[in-house]
Amino acid sequence: MIAINPINYPAHIPHHIRRNYLFSPRYNGKNPGFGRPVLAGRVRGAHNGGQHSHALVWRPEYRLRLSGFDPQTIETTAIQHFRAVGDLGGEDRTAYLIGGLGSYYRQHDNNLPKTLKYYRAAKDLAATCNDVKTQCFAFREAAECMWQLGQYHEALAEIQEMRGIAKHHGLFYEEAQAIRVELLCRVSLGDLKPCFALCAEARALLALCSLQGGILDLALVNSDADVHYQKTEFAEARALYLTTFPQQPPMSQAYDRLALANIDIETWEDTAKIRQDLEAIKAIFESIAHPAGITLCEVSLAWVDIRDGLLRKGMLSLQRSLKETWGNDQEISILCLNILADIAYGLNNPWDTYKWAIVLLGFALKGKNRLAVHHALRCMADFFATCGDDDTAQSLLQTAFDGFTAMDVHRNRGSCAVRLGDFFLCQGERDKALQLWNIARECFIRSQQAQDSQQVDRRIANVRGVVCSSVIACTID
Repeated sequence: MIAINPINYPAHIPHHIRRNYLFSPRYNGKNPGFGRPVLAGRVRGAHNGGQHSHALVWRPEYRLRLSGFDPQTIETTAIQHFRAVGDLGGEDRTAYLIGGLGSYYRQHDNNLPKTLKYYRAAKDLAATCNDVKTQCFAFREAAECMWQLGQYHEALAEIQEMRGIAKHHGLFYEEAQAIRVELLCRVSLGDLKPCFALCAEARALLALCSLQGGILDLALVNSDADVHYQKTEFAEARALYLTTFPQQPPMSQAYDRLALANIDIETWEDTAKIRQDLEAIKAIFESIAHPAGITLCEVSLAWVDIRDGLLRKGMLSLQRSLKETWGNDQEISILCLNILADIAYGLNNPWDTYKWAIVLLGFALKGKNRLAVHHALRCMADFFATCGDDDTAQSLLQTAFDGFTAMDVHRNRGSCAVRLGDFFLCQGERDKALQLWNIARECFIRSQQAQDSQQVDRRIANVRGVVCSSVIACTID
């Protein structure tokens, strides 16, 4: 039986939870109440039904964060006005209104299933009145909701249809937006190889309409950083985030800071500073009532608690975040499960931890999230190793190792390689063990895991020392 040595904290937590609407000029976090007095006055004072309905259409755009706002009343009133005045062009504005209400429910309530219904309705209505831009908007937002819900292949199908429409009408900006969402899906699916080329294609489209350096262009640079993060290439990811951070609008800056804090956790920086940064970021999200951002900060703070030895506090926080996002935001749910399912963290007894690993595997298989699938297999391998079932553990580890190798995810690959090397050493196959440990050492250096690479060096030195001692003894005899 192989004793599990938590050589590293192998739960690499993806952080590419960045919402496309954060990069929209209409909502950048600077002043969500902008335009409220003017629009409210227009709504109250408009005696012309058409003007009244047009004002109602735009009103949700500036009231996403305001208390006492009744979106259902706005929707009903606007549609009634369009019908009453016989506004034949009102359908396109109604489609935009319905899409805007979808954004309200998404940002204010984080109610993704309800949001998705609004975006689908807006998409269908926009198609009937040939409003291509609103149709693209609804396609994009619906696809991103599907991504959050873990419906990655459905989201890809949706976004590829949007790309076709945008390309047909020569809408370069909308096509670049579609690629942005496609990148989110491909990262979650573990399909990392085409991501850099896709990002370059999207940025070239922005150059065609002279929009280099804008909000969407910065978001695409962040997509490159996200891919580097998933591959545990933390130095490259950090450099890109630091490049875009000063140029971002406030909300996007908060997400960049969160990404940098997660990199600090991964690379074993001082937890006191990380905790201070996360609390400041969480306060920003709380000030604008942004549920997803708040929950992401709480997950990262739980991770810091675990690193500081506050295991029960961290575990309870993760379970609370999991409960809040269950069935509503699969991306965040998987973040929580990645830690809860890992024996190396010591949060629970092996059997309870194994149950979390099964839940993680179920979630991951449902959405075909390859990164999470192979992480779950590695966690299950650790469980079987503690139970003395080395054959099952080794088989699961080999499958996980092959998967991480194919995706080029360095740290997770190294974690599997170390464990496989331990098995081969116990079986008397020193050469295979040394070969795998050398692979692990390279992976840990690539992902800035100095402590783990040092432990691997000690393993290698011990085995080589034993071999040298045996050779000397034979020579003396």
